[in-house]
Amino acid sequence: MIYHIEEAGDVRLRIYNLSGRLVKEVLNQSQSKGGYTINVDLTGLNSGNYIYRLETGNYSKAKKLVIK
Repeated sequence: MIYHIEEAGDVRLRIYNLSGRLVKEVLNQSQSKGGYTINVDLTGLNSGNYIYRLETGNYSKAKKLVIK
């Protein structure tokens, strides 16, 4: 996954099932402003549809994730 943050701060990347239950916390740390690339380990998650949410400061983005 590739992402960019506009200002330094705490960054969280979490994966939820479609019921809204947290199933995996991928990232929870302070980061500097800039672009990042991370490999997300999906071990332990069943095939299906999920939502991932990236949060930092005043920014939040959620997108669909399909695991086959």
